[in-house]
Amino acid sequence: MVNEKQTIEELQGLAKNEPEKALLTVKKIIKEYPYFMAARVLELDILKTTNQKGYKHALRACALQTTQRNILYQHLENLAQSVENDQQQITVPNENNLHSFLQWLELIDDNTSDRTPSKFDWIDDFLAQNAKINPTKNTATIKDLSKENPLSKNEIMTETLAHLYWKQKKYDEAKKAFKILSLKYPEKSSLFADHIKQIKSEDSK
Repeated sequence: MVNEKQTIEELQGLAKNEPEKALLTVKKIIKEYPYFMAARVLELDILKTTNQKGYKHALRACALQTTQRNILYQHLENLAQSVENDQQQITVPNENNLHSFLQWLELIDDNTSDRTPSKFDWIDDFLAQNAKINPTKNTATIKDLSKENPLSKNEIMTETLAHLYWKQKKYDEAKKAFKILSLKYPEKSSLFADHIKQIKSEDSK
């Protein structure tokens, strides 16, 4: 994007003479660069000074995305006062408005650079004091749920487990597993009987 400050200055100049055109241009910029805060604030300025609809919606969007709401609030307060004065005097838009907006932009830049290191000050203090975070003691007793489980080996036996025993050459466990499965699934008992025969022949080698 071109120089932000230059773009805003040009748009502010346009806003004084052709606010409708300036508003359309600002909306296009916001659509392309949704996090360009200066454009969002300029949109608020134009909507407020021209008493157009959409101000509240634009204000919400701007407030949600700014990290310096106090500066935004102060700027809007100044803008509201200048709008009241303009309405009373019915004069051309105030030149001070342009300067206050540019000052607001500079404040954002200053605060951003100041804020970055100070954000971690409390971490540095914490480390300098050699402080420790002690874990909370868990006094709850841990129950062994496996002892309370009423399921027997027969009930949890699966064909996969039986094949696993066979593959690991745990022949006794594999034979027991297939016997349990043949009782559990009588329709497959002939298949399991064949497996048991194969296991016995492998075991005897």
